[in-house]
Amino acid sequence: MSGLRSPDPTELLRRHGLCRKGSPCVLVPARHGLVNRVFLGERYVVRIAKTALADHAREARLALAALGRGVRTARPLAWGQGYSIWERLPGRSLKEVGKAHAELWNELLADLEKVHADPLEPGSIPPRFWKSGDSSHVEATRAEAGWSAEELELLRAALETPHPVRPAYVHGDAFGENIAADEQGRYVGLIDWGCAGWQSLEYECSRLEEEALELALKRWPDLDLELLWKIRLDLFLLLARYGRLPFAEVRRMMQQVREVRS
Repeated sequence: MSGLRSPDPTELLRRHGLCRKGSPCVLVPARHGLVNRVFLGERYVVRIAKTALADHAREARLALAALGRGVRTARPLAWGQGYSIWERLPGRSLKEVGKAHAELWNELLADLEKVHADPLEPGSIPPRFWKSGDSSHVEATRAEAGWSAEELELLRAALETPHPVRPAYVHGDAFGENIAADEQGRYVGLIDWGCAGWQSLEYECSRLEEEALELALKRWPDLDLELLWKIRLDLFLLLARYGRLPFAEVRRMMQQVREVRS
């Protein structure tokens, strides 16, 4: 974090009695997220904040609350300013495993429903309008994507026009890298509670992998499709801006918005 010395992950394990002094604490750097550096051990995962956006104490509280509701997730073992230590779930991320068992998506959606049914923390419900799209991504990608005049108009309208929502408490980041699975693609659990909070079911669905989204549309038939595709469009545009998704996927989502409006 800016202005702070980043703690040594092995020293954090020793500080909390999870690795004996003089014994090797083997941790391997994993693929880091946007706000945390991640280190994997045989039994533990150490997460160290890269920015002030990370709130490890809150994430730990939410994970404990989720466990209390029967959600399959990792248990936090220790946390402090800018870091947290977690049990390591068996298996790997679904993205690494590369395949999903037939029941995985339904089991994931069942866990999400436990979060929706019983919010993990007290707090005020957000405004009943969605206007969190970031239209700055439109201008930032204008030259690279070659947006036409019609596309520019659609993007700006979709991202800047307030849209009514039905608030729901959600995990908010249930995509492949945050889903643990065994080598056969069976569901192990859901991790990373940094995006959890009051949003909407449409926001929850906007983060799902395509297979899970298809099932969610059947499981939750009252979803507002225009809102869902607008939020997903906002996400895809962000990912494309930073090279994590082709602009063809953004245009595919723009077509979804066109069709639901027609």
